[in-house]
Amino acid sequence: MTRACKTTPVIALTEAQRQVAMERFVVLQPHLEEDVPRARAAREAGVPIRTAERWLARYRQKGLAGLARPVRRAAAVHRLPADLVALIEGLGLKKPRASAAAIHRRVRDVVLSQSCFFKSLGVCKSLNS
Repeated sequence: MTRACKTTPVIALTEAQRQVAMERFVVLQPHLEEDVPRARAAREAGVPIRTAERWLARYRQKGLAGLARPVRRAAAVHRLPADLVALIEGLGLKKPRASAAAIHRRVRDVVLSQSCFFKSLGVCKSLNS
């Protein structure tokens, strides 16, 4: 039984993504076409061997499109309820300003008392910056 893997055709990439993919392919090309050891090809290109190995694995799995930088979802998008975001922001705006850890503890207590999910300190920091 084979699993269908999601591949992005090279045509669907932006020009910048295509350029990155081609730059990475140039690093891998001696290994793929001339049987140059992976370590030497990476060293000559000034790329860490582990990075070249990851690129090679993605190239073998997804082709040239796998060498493009993966698209990340927007970092500003939080999956927190609006009232929880308002609480965190309100605590962050109080004078004197509380530390992120103190805000985290206060929000944790509120969330746990309501039997809800709880996010990390990093979310509190990002909402207060």
